Amino acid sequence: MLERESISRGLACGMRYRALGRQLGRSALTVLREVSANGWLSPGHDERKNLD
Repeated sequence: MLERESISRGLACGMRYRALGRQLGRSALTVLREVSANGWLSPGHDERKNLD
């Protein structure tokens, strides 16, 4: 639950998945999966850009 909150706050601050993953000790892909699973993706948003 705390990780989801950290991801949500990080996204609101404009953090990239790789940075969030490092902060949480997870991979960028794990963060992307969590974002996708929780519906935090905006329509038409290219998530590949956020993996850098």
